[in-house]
Amino acid sequence: MPPVRKAIGSGFETKTITLSCGKLTTGVTVPQWSSIQMLRNLKSPETYFQAAFRVQSPWSIKNPNGDNPNEEEILKPVCFVFDFAPTRALRQLSEYGIGLSPNEPKGWDQSTTR
Repeated sequence: MPPVRKAIGSGFETKTITLSCGKLTTGVTVPQWSSIQMLRNLKSPETYFQAAFRVQSPWSIKNPNGDNPNEEEILKPVCFVFDFAPTRALRQLSEYGIGLSPNEPKGWDQSTTR
């Protein structure tokens, strides 16, 4: 993390891209990150979503003008997850959903739906 934080600085003067090969996907918060590009297949939906949620960390400044301690300026109102394999994202969502109800039958049974 130190080289990443040094390159980003405050995030106001620099424009950076952080490249990570399987690192910095869990337990890391970098408020200045505003997007992630998913370029590899992850086996676990939890790992996939943990990586995606890294960019959702809020980036805001409390009391930006120094005159109102209750004021907060939001610097990152949105974030983006770019996945260049749409079936990968859908598969991860499906696998995660199935994992929430492991005792339910897998798949969709049209005979019970009217």
